Amino acid sequence: MCIICIEIEKSLITPSEARKSLAEMAFDMDLEHFLEVEEKIEEFKNKNQFISLLKEEDTVELPLEDE
Repeated sequence: MCIICIEIEKSLITPSEARKSLAEMAFDMDLEHFLEVEEKIEEFKNKNQFISLLKEEDTVELPLEDE
């Protein structure tokens, strides 16, 4: 596992920092791992967005189907 993967797993890096690091290391890794890291970054980004949504205090009440 590369340093970017480790930092993502431990939440020590932001998705934008991970992308920057990946760009710097792109020529030193094989295509398969590059794509794997890209996928991990995207999953991490989506997870962070979901957590942010859960933390928002604004809630929306959806109408019941019977109404």
